[in-house]
Formats: sequence, C-alpha cells, structure tokens
Amino acid sequence: MTVAVDINGRDGALIPDEIMERIVDHIDILFLTHNHGDHFDSHVRDFCHKKGIPIHATDEIFKNDIQVNHVWKEEPYSFDITLPKGRLAVTALPGHQDALHNNIWVVTMPNGKVVAAMGDQYDGERKDLEWLKDIHKTLPRIDVLSMDCWIHDFDAHLAGFNPRLLVSQHENEIGAHGIDHRESFWMTMYKNRYFNAVTATVPWVLMAWGEWYDYK
Repeated sequence: MTVAVDINGRDGALIPDEIMERIVDHIDILFLTHNHGDHFDSHVRDFCHKKGIPIHATDEIFKNDIQVNHVWKEEPYSFDITLPKGRLAVTALPGHQDALHNNIWVVTMPNGKVVAAMGDQYDGERKDLEWLKDIHKTLPRIDVLSMDCWIHDFDAHLAGFNPRLLVSQHENEIGAHGIDHRESFWMTMYKNRYFNAVTATVPWVLMAWGEWYDYK
C-alpha cells in the first residue's frame, strides 16, 4: 500500500506530466492537507481521477470537484477506507495554517504501522496547541510523523504526537518557494539537537530531494 500526501509538480511546470503520471501510477490513495499551491496540483488530481485513485482533502481544496472526498470537522474525525490492497484507519485532525483549514492526517496502514502528516500546521494564535499538546493519548502510537520544520513550538508539538520517528519537511525546497523561504538544514538540526531533547528524545531523519528512508 502506498499512501501519498501533497504530491505537487506545479501543474507540470516543476515536474513534467510524463514523470508525474509515472509517480501517480505507484500510489493507492492521495491525501491533501491544505489549500496552498505548493501542496496540491490540478494535474495530479486529473491523473488520480483517470486511474481511479481516491483523493481525500479539506473542504477548501478543489471544493467544486465532486470526485474529491472532502473532509473537515471541528473535532478529530475517524473513518475507514477500504482499498483493493487493504483497509486504512484514518483520523483527520482539524488544524490550521493561519486562517486556512489544515488537516493533519493520521493513517494506520494494513500492516499496523501508523504514519501522520501535519501539512503546514502553523497556528499563529496557538489555539490548536491547546488540544494537540496531548493528542497522542487519543491516537494509536505514531510510528512516523512528518512535521513542518518551521512549526511554532517545535518541542511541544513533538511531545504532543510522541512519534517513534520524526521526518521533517520544507527544508531547502526547490521551486516551491522563493530563495528567501527555503528553510535551512542547519535550522532543523539545531531544533532537534536542542528542542527535541527538552521534552522528548525522538529519533529524526533529515532528507534531501530524491532520498528515501526505510522504516521497519
């Protein structure tokens, strides 16, 4: 089972359609976290529709597309998805990136492994943190958490989810943002070295383009 989150090729401008379609051929389902142009792609959506690959997204993404499964609740919302290769148990946590809805997707795979993708969780008023700080108590134990590197209260969010492994995101992006918004690798290293150790010592992996990590 291959679960994809926020696949984006800038509508063919960053990743050519022929390559993106080959990528989509390898996925079984696509989750989209929030309505920012570096996290969703109309060409990817069209490829998924053509190949019968389901898309789950917040209510603000492709909101007029009835083939997209729109999910947004004011409270954590759990549901099951049955696919040809097996069943997924999913919880959508209603976070935000400022005013935008940002679903934090927590997915239990058919083999029992639990993965979570936070999208760009960034609540300037820190209201989400009031309930996210203890969220691990109501979720299955998360094996791998994908968290944006510039999140407010890095240590508090990490302790709140308490994963077995952290994979950060948004460092040194190519094409998605201007050069002034390419977060540095050293910043993530610094945060993990000093803030990760404050509340929880969580192993972490820092990856660049084209790299992969095999979690067992």
